[in-house]
Amino acid sequence: MTRLLGALAALLLVGGVFLLPQADEGRLAAARAAELLDTEYATALVEKFGEDDGTTWSLSMGQVSGIEAEQSQVTRQAVARAMRAAAVDAGKQLSLDGTASPSTDGVNFSVSLEDVEGERTLTLQAARAAESADASGGFSPPAPTSLLPPLVAIALALLFRKPILALFAGVLAAGCLLRADAGLLASLNPIAATSDVGLALWRQLADTDKAQVVGFVIAMLAMVGVITHNGGLRGVMDLVAARAKDARRTQIATWVMGLVVFFDDYANTILCGSTMRPLTDRFRVCREKLAYLVDSTAAPVAGISIFSTWVAFEVSQYAPQLPAAGMSAADGYAVFVQTIPYRFYCLFALALCGMVAFTGRDFGPMLAAERRARATGEVVRKDGTPMVSELVTEMAPAEGVTTRAWRALVPISVFVLFTVGWVLYTGYVGASESAFESAFESLGLRSAFVLD
Repeated sequence: MTRLLGALAALLLVGGVFLLPQADEGRLAAARAAELLDTEYATALVEKFGEDDGTTWSLSMGQVSGIEAEQSQVTRQAVARAMRAAAVDAGKQLSLDGTASPSTDGVNFSVSLEDVEGERTLTLQAARAAESADASGGFSPPAPTSLLPPLVAIALALLFRKPILALFAGVLAAGCLLRADAGLLASLNPIAATSDVGLALWRQLADTDKAQVVGFVIAMLAMVGVITHNGGLRGVMDLVAARAKDARRTQIATWVMGLVVFFDDYANTILCGSTMRPLTDRFRVCREKLAYLVDSTAAPVAGISIFSTWVAFEVSQYAPQLPAAGMSAADGYAVFVQTIPYRFYCLFALALCGMVAFTGRDFGPMLAAERRARATGEVVRKDGTPMVSELVTEMAPAEGVTTRAWRALVPISVFVLFTVGWVLYTGYVGASESAFESAFESLGLRSAFVLD
């Protein structure tokens, strides 16, 4: 019955795409026009029509016309967002007038969409008096079928309960859509689509920032493997087990450890999960409960920590838009701190997780899973397939090795200190030549996390 409902839901999701109306092309073009306004074009606009005092760009926006008259405000807002993002990329502050209504003697922007040699071309032009500057590029309005890749992934996940298969199928569907203009046979060619997916994957791996994230995770996994074989992880487990003498205390220890590893959610998941899994198995805590405790502390604690890799990324996303609210892009970190009391998911998830661990109260499917584990010792249900392979769960110290907690605590401490120190260095060194002089002061911490 469950599979039947999943198949029905999957069919409705995918089929519903073809019932969606086509979005207005003019509005899409007005919003997409700002994508033409990259850092190079924005710099050229400031040099021609605005002012640059070395740290701040100043520019005024005049009349804005879109594909149709009613799209002018859409274009104005899109251009304003693009200008702020371009200023941040160029390491500048931006003073932009005329974002709500035309400014006197401001630069006039216009968007045009026309057919050039059989292709749709979108052009964004900036002009004042007799001077003008424009940028153009191809335009292909997204159709409702652009929603197919995520819906295919969701549908297959519901139907087969195989997330990796579902995600790959979603990416493959995207590859087929990229070849849709070449005709039906070309778009349905799985070999060509797979080659496109492989090329896209290679481009992502070739990106330095993304490669560093992958390397970061691989290094953490390697460290876990080393401290497992050298007896360090078992030593930490024995150290915790001396105080966590039952299932409830083990759950509390898992929750506390999740709070301690606050600087990165990936590191939290890998370190806490690997360290506590043997201990929770010993005290017959079901894997479902371990997954809940680890997952409900990893992302939430990184989301409210004033010092985490997630915060650095988050601030970099919204800081360029703060000038629209009358603030400076450099106020991004201060805004984050002020929003901590309103991060209800993070706060409530951590609180509920701790409440469940301390009280030992469970409900719903979690209660059934805990009763199964306590009564039978089956921490994984009979038809369950853990996401972690047996190779990882069955890793044990090398033969003849004496278990010592310090063999794990030293590498983990070095790893944490180096990660924290490197975040401070790479962030703050760009803001001041004396990178470590005031790195631990309020200004230093803010500078480390704000891309200004």
